[in-house]
Amino acid sequence: RCCESSEGQSELVGRRSGVRVCRKESLLNMQQISLNEDQREQFGALQAQFQGHRKQLTSVAAQMSLAERDKKRHSLTLGELEKLPEGTPTYQSCGKMFVMSPCSDIIGGLNGLNDKCDHAIKTLGGQKAALENAIDAQEQKIKDFLQACGGSGEETPALESVKEDEEETP
Repeated sequence: RCCESSEGQSELVGRRSGVRVCRKESLLNMQQISLNEDQREQFGALQAQFQGHRKQLTSVAAQMSLAERDKKRHSLTLGELEKLPEGTPTYQSCGKMFVMSPCSDIIGGLNGLNDKCDHAIKTLGGQKAALENAIDAQEQKIKDFLQACGGSGEETPALESVKEDEEETP
């Protein structure tokens, strides 16, 4: 996406600690900011917090996806079990073997697992929203810091075009 040729919209300008930094052609005349040692440490801390929030968001999204997949699997199994006539022998896996269980017990267990998945999805959804807000706030802190350190314009090209390597398509 960001690695188009000079005739295109943007160009890759660097890669540091797993983050691709691109600049858009319209922003080639950006002002370069020089930072003293204290400011570099502050900027590094802000950047580390931002990256930490991004990693947490990725983790929460993966957990949420797993819970949704489990819920879907349990729901499909429930649908099949409810179609069975009364008295049908049903077996539940237990390690490397199967144990004969009444269908009603298996259905009750799957309903309980679905409730746990619903609770997990709700909890993770709240965490995801909080992390997205934290990322937005951290990005604003970085923009404010860069502006305070010498950036006269409102644009901060480095933040507009930062993409994690996970989002990169080769």
